[in-house]
Amino acid sequence: MTPDIDLWPEIQPHWWKWTRRSGHPANVIQGIIWHATRSGLAYGSLTAPYGAPWTVGWELTATLNWFRSRNNGNEGNAIAGMSNYVIGDGKLVRCMADEMVPRYSAGVHDFHGISVEVCQPLNNEPYDPRDIALCRELAAELSGQYGFPLGRVPFVDGYNTGWPGEVGHEDTAQGRAQGKSDPGALFWLAYQEETDMTPAEAEAIARKVFDEATPVYFRDLMKKYFVADLPDGFTDPADPDVLDAIRTAVVAEHQHDPGGVIR
Repeated sequence: MTPDIDLWPEIQPHWWKWTRRSGHPANVIQGIIWHATRSGLAYGSLTAPYGAPWTVGWELTATLNWFRSRNNGNEGNAIAGMSNYVIGDGKLVRCMADEMVPRYSAGVHDFHGISVEVCQPLNNEPYDPRDIALCRELAAELSGQYGFPLGRVPFVDGYNTGWPGEVGHEDTAQGRAQGKSDPGALFWLAYQEETDMTPAEAEAIARKVFDEATPVYFRDLMKKYFVADLPDGFTDPADPDVLDAIRTAVVAEHQHDPGGVIR
């Protein structure tokens, strides 16, 4: 993909914002770390310049201005942020090349992941559909280039166990230690394949919570085999047994802990 904006010429002189990966990117990049910008300014609030309503365009502008700023992480400034890419207002922004590691993103995890910030000012604000489409396109390109699989992984620990795949900042050891919640449920619900599940059901499945979500998980699978005009709803008497076997195999594949979370 060709970025709409290339911020690297402005970021490169700020040596404290980036470092190089130790090894060829093809050998060390194992996935994507998704973030949300979270300015804290609600869409529609009259907080943009000249009292204009805050929009995804202003969210992107504010993020890029901060990434450009010399105050971002300089001289021990505790408030800092950086990533490889930013997606917002239907635009893809490159902040630094894939072989670079952003210093202020997700700590140790950045050495194995490409960090992407997606514009969302508050955790209850919707993501722009144009941005979700760009996220999918970028993920597909990076997956093809570096050979990691697409799909959410539940957790990446401090030793970077849990790769390869796609992880939210909220599901990294560094993110949990800092109480991060991005990119959040609204991102995953929009980014992952749509179903007729409720948001709570889809989020439960996305987080691999199988206690209450197991029936929901297999409900959609069984619909592929359901034929409405047959008395029992199935094309063949053996189908129920096949589906039971699939369910048993999937559940048995994972170790179930007392909290109901598949690790």
